[in-house]
Order: sequence, then C-alpha cells, then structure tokens
Amino acid sequence: MPFSKSFDTKEKNYTFYYDESNNVRTLTLNVDKYNIDNDANQKASINFILAGIAYKSSKPEINFNVLIEKLSLQGNINEVKFKHIAKGNFEQVLKSNKLTIFLQWLLDSDCYIHYFNLNMEYWSFIDMIDDAFFYAIQKSPSSFNLSIHARHHLDYYKDALYRLIKLEKPKFLSLVKKYNFPKFKPGFECRLIRDINKLLKENLRYSRILSTEINSQTQTEFKELSKLLSLCSNIPKLETTYDLDEDLLVSGFDFFYHNRGTSFKNSIHKFDIESVVEERFEVLKRGGEANLSSLDYSFIDSEGSIPIQISDIVSGLFNKYFSYIESEKVEDIRKRRSLLNERQLTNLNFLRDLVEKSDSECEQFLFCIMSLSETEKHNILLFDKTKI
Repeated sequence: MPFSKSFDTKEKNYTFYYDESNNVRTLTLNVDKYNIDNDANQKASINFILAGIAYKSSKPEINFNVLIEKLSLQGNINEVKFKHIAKGNFEQVLKSNKLTIFLQWLLDSDCYIHYFNLNMEYWSFIDMIDDAFFYAIQKSPSSFNLSIHARHHLDYYKDALYRLIKLEKPKFLSLVKKYNFPKFKPGFECRLIRDINKLLKENLRYSRILSTEINSQTQTEFKELSKLLSLCSNIPKLETTYDLDEDLLVSGFDFFYHNRGTSFKNSIHKFDIESVVEERFEVLKRGGEANLSSLDYSFIDSEGSIPIQISDIVSGLFNKYFSYIESEKVEDIRKRRSLLNERQLTNLNFLRDLVEKSDSECEQFLFCIMSLSETEKHNILLFDKTKI
C-alpha cells in the first residue's frame, strides 16, 4: 500500500465521505476458529470495508436530497442505511429496484465511489510467504525463474496458502495457534513451516483430492508452494510477521483509515464517527505524526449527514460484493452469473460502470487486499461482458 505518495494535488483534490462495514475491532485465534465465528449456522464475513463517495472539491455542493426523494423511503426513517436499499446476499441485493435508482443517480452525478477492501484472513498470514520466499531464493536461486518479478512469485504463493487455509481452516488455525502465532515461541518458526508443508502434502494425496474435489489449478499451486516450503524447512526466523500478542491477528483498523486519508493529502476527509480511530489519530498527532497533523479530516455524525448515509450504502453494497467473491467458487460464480435476471444484470451493469467511472478518474479510489483467486472472481463477475 502507498505511504508517502499523494494521489491528489493542490490543484486537483477531492472531498471524501467514508463509512465502514464489518469493523470487528479485533480478529483473534480461538482454538480452531476466529473470535467472529460465533454462529455455526452463518458464516461470518472476513472482509473489512472502508468506502463511500467522493467529488472534486472544486465542484459546487451536490444536492443529495434529490437522491433521497427518488428512493421514496418511508417517512419514519431518520437515517438512510444500506438495509433500506437492499437485503440478503449479493445475488438477492441485485434484485432491488431501489439499488437501481441509487446506482443510476451516482452514475449521473458528479460523485465517484471509493473503496478499500481488506480480506482479514488473507492479510493475517501472508507475511509468512514473504519470509519463506526470500529465504528460499537466497538458499537456492536456481529453483526460481528470476526473469519473473518477485511480486508475481509472492502473489502466486500467497494465493496457494490462502487456498489451503480455506480448504483446511480448522486444521490450519489449530496449527498456527500451537506455535503462538503471530508471537512465535522462539525457534519454532521452522516447525510451523514443516507442519504447513505436511498439511499441503496431505491434501495432494489422491484419496484426499477425490474427497475435496480441488481443481487442477489448486493442485498445481499446492505442489509449487510445497516445493518452496521444502527449501525453508530450517528457516531460522519469520521476521516480517507482525509481532502482535499471541492469538491476535488484527488489532484494529486505524492504520487503514490513516493510509486512505494520507494517500490524498490535499483533499478533505469526512469519516463517520468511529471513536477508537479518532482517539488513535489524536495520539498520533500528539506524537508528531506530520502527515496526519496537516490532513484536513473530521469525524461526523451520520444522522446529520446525507453524504455519510450514502457512503453507508456504498460500503454495505461492497461488503456484500466482496463477501460473495470470497465465499463462492470461481466455477459457481460463472454459472450463477449466467442465470441472473434482467434486474440483476441491470444493477451489475450499473455497478461495473460506476467502478469504471471512478477508476478512470483515479485508480487509487479503489483498493483491495485479497488473493489472486479472489481477483480472478472479481474480474469474472464484474467485467466479463459476454452475458451483459
């Protein structure tokens, strides 16, 4: 993620409004599951979304009341939220007539959308791959095609690890917990690497492949990751893994608020009230954090701000979208996409057009931390125009 570069200028800057979805505060390990896995009948979303709308600061104030009138909401609603626009999973959300009105208005307006999507599960474990890869490439450079950029190798191996986590979640989480991940027991890093490799090999057995029905791409990735980890069986340390407390995977989201704001240093940033993040910002400012001290930001009550309420809808929509992408298999997304009805296709069209409109203005409006396989599903679902 960018830290020092700003994607706006004093001449071309924006007014951003933000809301969040699925702020779980912390993500922790609990034996063979996460602290958020409380309901056995419902899969918890593993995605954190910080999203909303933006417009050029040089533009006159936009009349958001026109949108509220178009939505024809019940008179007793004091604060518009995503649940007033659509409900259910992403496919059900696409059936909403109010969503059509909402997306059409955004397309016709001077507003853009912005989003930051964090797959917390992916983010929690991928640092192990950085350590393993750079250790292995020093140990055996001939094992790698050095004409391929390291970034491509890393993304490939990280995707393989994430596929393993999704396939063997209880076993994998029990395994990392045994070694106090991410605060390792001293010297146990190599044991974890060997145990993960063992789990990979178990899933490459013929009988296991028959029972799990993992596709050929997953099998290939598992084999390649196993080769990498075999080179790391004696790795002395996993240095880039966050030195958080035992069992603590994600300690908060102020880092991502900070990064989104300071990536647009010349713009105005209006966040929905989030007391934990606001307090953390104040601590950083008192500590002399120059980028934050000079940033024009505020935390405002959503009940009195229609732009923040609109941002709630954007955030809620992309929470449904990225949760769908994370949870569904690529072949199922292809199949279900071909079965969408006219209303669903219209809304998917509008959503794609809105993403492309915003990306054309500034590609940094839209940012994701997720696996290669999720990126593939994202491209299939939103940008494959064969049916739309």
